[in-house]
Amino acid sequence: MENSRNRGRQIALAYAVSVAVWVSIALLLEWQYLVLVRMQRVQVSLADTLPMALARGFGFALLTPPIFYIVGRYTVGKRHSARRVIGYLAGTIPFVIVFSCIRVLLLPPWDDVLRRYVPRSWASLVGLVRTGFADLIVIYFAIVVAAHAYEYFERAREEELERSELQQALAASELQALRIQLHPHFLFNTLHGISTLIDSDPKVAKAMIVRLSSLLRAALKQASSDLAPLQEEIEFIQAYLDIEKLRLGKRLVVRFAIDPATSQMLVPQLILQPLVENAIVHGVSCNREGGWIEIAT
Repeated sequence: MENSRNRGRQIALAYAVSVAVWVSIALLLEWQYLVLVRMQRVQVSLADTLPMALARGFGFALLTPPIFYIVGRYTVGKRHSARRVIGYLAGTIPFVIVFSCIRVLLLPPWDDVLRRYVPRSWASLVGLVRTGFADLIVIYFAIVVAAHAYEYFERAREEELERSELQQALAASELQALRIQLHPHFLFNTLHGISTLIDSDPKVAKAMIVRLSSLLRAALKQASSDLAPLQEEIEFIQAYLDIEKLRLGKRLVVRFAIDPATSQMLVPQLILQPLVENAIVHGVSCNREGGWIEIAT
C-alpha cells in the first residue's frame, strides 16, 4: 500500500513538473509569435491563439512523462544500442499520431483561411498530422534526448551516492576492526602493569584497578558510535593517562592545551589512544628520566 502511494506521488509530481515546463514554454513561444505578427501589422486575437498554444503545451506535457519512463527502462547504452535506437526512431510515428489526437480532443482544429475553429473530423486530424509532423518529430527527439540526459545524470548521482555509502561503510568497518584490536591491546598492557605492582605496591595496583574499571565503562559507553565529540575522547584519554601515571609516577608528565571551541567537534573514536600509548611505550617508559606528553588542539 505504501509503495503504491509513493508511486502515485511520483507520477503526480512528474506530470506536475511536465505541465509546468511545457505551459511555460508554450506561453513564451506565444509571446514571441504575437511580437512577430504584430511587427508585420497583422491583427491577431490573443483569445484565439493562446488556447492553441496551451493545447499544444498540454499535449506535450501529457506525453513527456511516459517517454521519460520508457527511456529510463530502455536507455541507449553499450548493450542493445542499435535495436533501441531503431525503436526510438520508430516511436516518432505513434508520437505524432497520439499527440495529434490529444490536440484535437483538447481543442478543435483552427482554420487559418476562415480564421475560426472548425469541427473535429477525420480530415482535420489528417490535416493536422500532415502540416505539423516535422515540428512534432523534432520535439519528440528533443524529449528523448532530454530523457537520456536526465537518466545519465541521475545514474551518475546514484553511483556517486553508492560509492560514498560504500566508502563510509568501509571506513566504519576499518574503525570497528581497529577498535576490536585496540581494546584488548591496551587492556593487556594495563593488566600487565597491575600484575607487576601487586607485590611491590598494592595500593597503587588497587588504584589502577579502580581507574581501569572507569576506563572500561567509558569504552563501553562509546561502543555504539563510530564518531564522538572531541571532549569525550579527551576524557577517555585522561582516564587512560591516569592509569599510566600510577604506573610511571613522576616519570610521566602530561600537558593539555585544548581549545574550548573544538570540544564538540566529531572525531573517530580511539584516535588519540594509540598515539598516546605509542608515545608512552616507545618514548617515556624507555627513558630512565621519563618524559612528557602534550595534547593540544
